[in-house]
Amino acid sequence: MTTQAPFSIPVGEAQKGESPVYRSVISPDKIVETPDERMKTLYDILHVSAERFGDKPLFGTRPVLGSVEEETQVTRNGEVQTKTWTFPTLGDYTWKSYNEVVKDCGLISSGLLKIGMQPQDRLIIFAATSADWMIMAQSCFQQSITIATAYDTLGEEGLLHALNQTKASVLFTNPDLLKVAIKVIGKAPHLKHIVHNGSAQDSTKAQEDTASSEGDSHPSYHTLDEIRALGKDNLIPAFPPQARGPCMHHGVLLTHANLVGTIGGVQAILGFHVGEKDTLLAYLPLAHVLEFAVETVCIFWGVSLGYGSPRTLSDISVRKCKGDIRALRPTLMAGVPAVWDKIRKGVMDKVSNSNPIVRAIFNAACKAKWACTQAGIPSGWANPIFRSVKDQTGGRLRYVLSGGAPISRESQKLLSTIMCTVLQGYGLTETCGMCTILPPEAFELSRTGAPVPCVEVKLVDCPDAGYTSSDKPHPRGEVWIRGTSVTKGYYQMEKETEEAFTEDGWFKTGDIGSFDDNGLLSIIDRKKNLVKLANGEYIALEKLESVYKSCQAVGNICVCANSYHHSAVALIHPIAKEVLRVAKSQGKGNLQFHEACEDPKVRQQLLKEIVAEAKAGGLKGTELIADCYLCEEEWTAENNLLTAAQKMKRKEVQETFQDQLDEMYKRID
Repeated sequence: MTTQAPFSIPVGEAQKGESPVYRSVISPDKIVETPDERMKTLYDILHVSAERFGDKPLFGTRPVLGSVEEETQVTRNGEVQTKTWTFPTLGDYTWKSYNEVVKDCGLISSGLLKIGMQPQDRLIIFAATSADWMIMAQSCFQQSITIATAYDTLGEEGLLHALNQTKASVLFTNPDLLKVAIKVIGKAPHLKHIVHNGSAQDSTKAQEDTASSEGDSHPSYHTLDEIRALGKDNLIPAFPPQARGPCMHHGVLLTHANLVGTIGGVQAILGFHVGEKDTLLAYLPLAHVLEFAVETVCIFWGVSLGYGSPRTLSDISVRKCKGDIRALRPTLMAGVPAVWDKIRKGVMDKVSNSNPIVRAIFNAACKAKWACTQAGIPSGWANPIFRSVKDQTGGRLRYVLSGGAPISRESQKLLSTIMCTVLQGYGLTETCGMCTILPPEAFELSRTGAPVPCVEVKLVDCPDAGYTSSDKPHPRGEVWIRGTSVTKGYYQMEKETEEAFTEDGWFKTGDIGSFDDNGLLSIIDRKKNLVKLANGEYIALEKLESVYKSCQAVGNICVCANSYHHSAVALIHPIAKEVLRVAKSQGKGNLQFHEACEDPKVRQQLLKEIVAEAKAGGLKGTELIADCYLCEEEWTAENNLLTAAQKMKRKEVQETFQDQLDEMYKRID
């Protein structure tokens, strides 16, 4: 059954300086611990689901059939250079059923024991998101082996830290990442084996390269198929883990009970909307607990998971085949705001370049359909108008979940109108990625949703920043969370654990939130990103960035401010097409992209347009940036300006462009 407002309700009396404790209206009397009494561990979730769904497709992958190279001319620092791009050609999806995955996990788990692993040992997964990633994790759970996760974008230093912190004896990786592993093996004394999903030739090459590396003891190499073969010849019964036993290690210690509680909470709030007829496009980093939780709850629901890559999602990223989205035609997707902002801007760019009649029809249809949706009036009449947009995402999308940061109102509203319902979620690694979810029946812009029934939430006063539980019309404060999905602390970090967790189990998130009259939470900003300006006013950096990112010319943005200045400034990676458009409007159509970014006249006009859009988005006064610097180079995980989950690394961005920040502050003073 679906719920009606209010979607969460206060339970008990509020303490001084705090809001009441909020729980989901679905389960106000108790915290949910499991989606099914037969399920106490992640091992149980897969095996019980296999009993229910048997030969139904579970994991789908696409084989690489070849590649196509293309050359383009680019201008950098006034010099024309030739750049070669490689585009993959992929085959159709091939599938493993629930039963086949369970059998595969049995072989691999037995093979891991054969090479010397034991229950409670640790294995690091340093690999891109794939069916093999999830199968390796479930194979470990089958023998009570703890996994530690490492983003596949980590370099030598990051991987070495992960290996030595966890004392992992086995590393699972991809063949293209073996070169990173080889650089650190002499410095990771606990590492005994490296397993990869490549070929025997990859192992031979790695062994040759390892011979010249540091250290006296070098690990042995195994392909995943070799581990399967070992398991087939030495099949060992499962040794299922304990519910309170560790299952995942990412600096934050998560138990099977934490993850199972999360699945139980998500099932309670979304289980009536999703089922075995659905298909999920899985492409976000599985090293991030949010993607792991999403995929695991989909296994519970009987959903089929087709794996893709951020590099092959769209048709323009591949050659002689469809991109992952159109090849799979999913009904479900998850993504970060950057994904949805990019799609919205692509749509609006096409609309702005269409003829006036098409543009007028599109805009009128958007306005009318949104009004119908808000009034609960059927709007199927608009489907033919938006069919081309839907076709680009496969034509079957029903729901997408946005998480990781607040999505802009503009992106959520437009995509919910022309594509499918865009839901928001909120959570942290410490809460298994889930704290609140916006169910379809509670849909409202800029709301992260109601507490998932596996947790309870309260707001604690931050008087210095002007946020209190007595604020009108709605209580505001730091979000504190407690429940089955909340970790007990950080690995070997006692001081940080004591600072972030109370003795009675509350986790202090550091996020500032507000509950509305319908019991829906909104995240205003991070506590550490609330900046007091020289005039005494506070601004919320992440809130501002969410609005500015919706501007058509903004690819990414870092709003910067401090208490020595009266206004904020911004570092912006702009959309090249928009910069060149502005340059042309200023009589400088001969400029290249990098030259236009450096031109003061172009920068000032672009700033003027961005500020005008921000005003239309509701920003005012000190929330409006006074100056900006246009960064030519894109911010990526590879240049250490974004995380693997596409979140901006604020400290690194500001340090990289410190000279430009200093110049802007001089100009505005």
